[in-house]
Amino acid sequence: MTNEIRPIVKAAFEVRELVFQFAENDVFDGLLPDGTREEIIEAVNDKFDDLHIVGAARDRLAIAMEEYNGKDPQWQWDANELRRFIGFWAGTKG
Repeated sequence: MTNEIRPIVKAAFEVRELVFQFAENDVFDGLLPDGTREEIIEAVNDKFDDLHIVGAARDRLAIAMEEYNGKDPQWQWDANELRRFIGFWAGTKG
């Protein structure tokens, strides 16, 4: 059993693009173990500090804001969701 899941991790797993980053990209890259959603949440909680999570949100926002993606309604929605996450968490986490 791991430590209690931090609020930022819980919030990150409500953001579609961050779920994709952690569950797909970071698992594929070997940064996180493959597993259930709960196992990946525990791994993010254990391995990534708050600044890393905010940084991942900023990276995903940069992708969403690329010219090609910026025209797609889903990417626009994702960008807004990421902005809200960053706006809330970056103020307390850097």
